[in-house]
Amino acid sequence: VTDAAIEELLLWYYEVVDEVGQNIREHAQLGANPATFIDAIDKMKDLMMLGWMRRMLVKAGEDAEERGYKRIDVEQLIHLDPFE
Repeated sequence: VTDAAIEELLLWYYEVVDEVGQNIREHAQLGANPATFIDAIDKMKDLMMLGWMRRMLVKAGEDAEERGYKRIDVEQLIHLDPFE
């Protein structure tokens, strides 16, 4: 894994955490759709356990291997869906 890829992954992680946190705050209000709130809580739980980061590295590694690369670079990370 290149240094640039690690830096990109960490920045992306903070961005996704912020987005999920905002989603939780928006849907925590009474009368909001509870399914959306529960989904956001589940995503935050996954993020907090670092399972998300591992999953992104595994997917990026598979992409790099398919392309014949010997390491993960930013190119493999930018095409991933953060919650696929």
